[in-house]
Amino acid sequence: LIFHGKQDASFKDDILHSSLAAHLATEAVSTAPSETWSLYKDNLSNFNWITNSDHNRTLSLSDKSLLDIVFEASSPTLSEDEQEALSVVCTLLREFPHDAEVIKALTERFDSDAVRLSPETTDDTEQATHCAATLTLIREDKTLFTLRVAFKTTHALDIKLLNEPVLQTIDDGEINAWLLSSTLDEAFYKMMQQEIDKYIEEYLDKIIPIQTPPPTVEKALTEN
Repeated sequence: LIFHGKQDASFKDDILHSSLAAHLATEAVSTAPSETWSLYKDNLSNFNWITNSDHNRTLSLSDKSLLDIVFEASSPTLSEDEQEALSVVCTLLREFPHDAEVIKALTERFDSDAVRLSPETTDDTEQATHCAATLTLIREDKTLFTLRVAFKTTHALDIKLLNEPVLQTIDDGEINAWLLSSTLDEAFYKMMQQEIDKYIEEYLDKIIPIQTPPPTVEKALTEN
């Protein structure tokens, strides 16, 4: 999750907790990449994220980084300033040592969404991994943009995926980019907040906050 602009601490906690709860509820049913996006949206709705719009696209990916794909999939929805915020986050993450908790959380997230295929079952000369990544950016006006992209790579699932051109299109002709715009119904959410907080209580250590300059960009990366 990336908080862009200024939001109060209570709202940030509501977004972090409801997002984590939605991921946990989704994974309790299925971890199959083909199913998780639909389930995740349903669970966000159950936790009072109200859908404003929902779009999908099929992108042609050729030797691109995850950041490149995010820019392409979110254009023109995200402003230049918001795209710059994403770039800052990726640059920041590359500065962490490989054994940092935030890096471990990110690579574990990649790995949990991965399906590894042997060369015998694909046209690739090396083992390819099909994977998906989900990112949510929260504007100062409290609009939430959740982006999910699917891709394949023969590269290790590590932090280098963010900035290095090692990602390719999954050659199945299917949709590979989804963009959801939503808002949190804060009044209704408060009515179930205690129940959600109890549900995620033992998983709160999965939330790893990062607070760094510039002041207009605040980052919170969760394992989900």
